[in-house]
Amino acid sequence: MALPNSQSTHRSTNSDNPKPQSQSYANALKGNIKQSLLHSVSETSHSDDESYTTIRSRIFRSSRTPGAFLFDISHCFPHFTEKQVMLISKEQHPNSHSCVASKDGNKRYLEIYVDKEDDDNNIAESGLIFDKIKLRLLPCISVQDASKVVNVKLTNLPLMKKDKVLQGLKASLAPFGTLLDVGIFVDQATKYFMGNGYAVLDVCNSAPDSKYHSLTHVINWNESQDDAFHATWNNMPTWCRYCHEQEHTKYECALSKAKIICYACHQHGHRSFECPRK
Repeated sequence: MALPNSQSTHRSTNSDNPKPQSQSYANALKGNIKQSLLHSVSETSHSDDESYTTIRSRIFRSSRTPGAFLFDISHCFPHFTEKQVMLISKEQHPNSHSCVASKDGNKRYLEIYVDKEDDDNNIAESGLIFDKIKLRLLPCISVQDASKVVNVKLTNLPLMKKDKVLQGLKASLAPFGTLLDVGIFVDQATKYFMGNGYAVLDVCNSAPDSKYHSLTHVINWNESQDDAFHATWNNMPTWCRYCHEQEHTKYECALSKAKIICYACHQHGHRSFECPRK
């Protein structure tokens, strides 16, 4: 049975003019491309007539035994099994003596051990070559057991070219820890950088010569007193989403309250349910 014209028109209107939905910061980043400024993906020539993609692994974890080379093998699936990757690593680095598979969230990685004096093929620079998929994986070195790795979201970054962003972030974040990785988010559709990024810091003060400051929400850009960006991380101290100062929330912020108008008395500084004149 056909629908009445009123119902047909009503449904068509809803489909043609969908109600816009707001997005959270996390959902907005889902459409972005994460680009490391320290460990980028690049196209390198492995032979005279073929181009290979080179990917630097970014696994910032300690290993079962110190000094392991960590390879993110997530890019190898489903073309290779875990066991096949191990066989390839042994074939290309026959002096490597131990290897175990581990997991970091959704990432699968290998801990490969080779003594420095036996590292004839320079595993750190040569990595693992996968001819079938034109891929070259480079490792990262496992961090120390005492390391305290913090993943930081960065917002309100200056809108600059990548090399200047990297230079500024290195200088700005140096007082807070050892920079393990740093990068930006680029819009997937337009390829524009819109001021959001990330950093991975080792904030441990275990070394005798390390005197890192406690990480703060507002960080001066490259020692500038006029420009700053914002950092957020898990289990950080309370901070205000209005003035970006720490130790109070937006609802406790004097600056935020000054903008509030009471609908009962029309005065600033309080809400109607808090109005002293009621």
